[in-house]
Amino acid sequence: MSVITAPAPAAPAPSWLAAPAGDWKTLSAAMTAEVPAIAGFPVPVACAPGAGLGSPACYLRDIPVIEVDGDLLGTDPAGCDPASPGDRERYPVTWGALIHECAHAAHTQVRIPPEERANWCQAARQLEESRIEYRQAGRRPADRRYLRASATKLVLADFTAAGADPSSPREAGAAAALLLAREDAGILDPGETAPVTAGVEAAIGTEALGRLRATWREFHAVADDDLRTRVALARRWCRILGLDPDEAPPAPLVIKIPSELAKALARAIEILAEAVAADFAPPPPPFPPDAAEKREHEKAVRGNAERAAREVFGRRTRPRAVTGTRDPHDEEAAAARRLTRALREATAGERATVTAASRFFCASSKRPTRASAVP
Repeated sequence: MSVITAPAPAAPAPSWLAAPAGDWKTLSAAMTAEVPAIAGFPVPVACAPGAGLGSPACYLRDIPVIEVDGDLLGTDPAGCDPASPGDRERYPVTWGALIHECAHAAHTQVRIPPEERANWCQAARQLEESRIEYRQAGRRPADRRYLRASATKLVLADFTAAGADPSSPREAGAAAALLLAREDAGILDPGETAPVTAGVEAAIGTEALGRLRATWREFHAVADDDLRTRVALARRWCRILGLDPDEAPPAPLVIKIPSELAKALARAIEILAEAVAADFAPPPPPFPPDAAEKREHEKAVRGNAERAAREVFGRRTRPRAVTGTRDPHDEEAAAARRLTRALREATAGERATVTAASRFFCASSKRPTRASAVP
């Protein structure tokens, strides 16, 4: 993945001249609609098999356009909906490649000369890969998951070609810039880069790796429009590795990694691939498959209970409201009179005579009193 300012004169016609068609055209338009939110401004996207000018993805600044190789998609483009965050998780490598190129569009605001010109140009371009991801993840932390997914296939895979040559500073420096620097960028975790850290230390020494680490950390802090500081740090990088900054690197650049470092990189790829696969794994079903029959049984029992309750309690009658009056029948009037008389006799008794003696009177006095009726 890289920023291309102009196609090489002898290169074949860029794939963007043949616009995507059919479902790829629809997918490219849907990806284009999402670019302003990712990069901060619109950039057309061309996603189709074979796009990218031989790279998984690229940003052609002078056109401008972002190309993404459709072979990375791994699914039918007709069923893709990039507007849905959940749908993007079905093709995290493709989406991560798009985010990486959007990061270049947003944060690579200077023109770094082609890496074939000099060693410092190659170093600056390698260090720029982690710097733009550091800036992108700082603006949009949710993009980190997809940048990790793209790193698994698009960056680390570049180092899997084993070679019989002894370890070289150039190879160790490339591994440090493209992989270890992503740890400080917040994209990779220390446990994922530990095997490569040990391999690079064995190749160039602990002291040199420490100086490289200080350099890439300074590079991450460089402003997007600061070319002068990029050049100075890239030249320092070359001197740490014992390379002439102004000498042209081997063309074409083929990174041959010694067997020990190749094993370390392969292990790092395995660790990161497992972590990314777990991160994008679909969620488990809410119930285990063997519980389906039990759920159906519980549902049937609950339905039967609800029906029985409606049948039993639905038949309960309520007292009718009074809607009018009528004169009582003869039998009802006689019953009411008998009830009235019984209640009167129960609450009021007959008069009783009580004789009381007193020392103030010579004779007894009779005073009528009302005695309570005894039931």
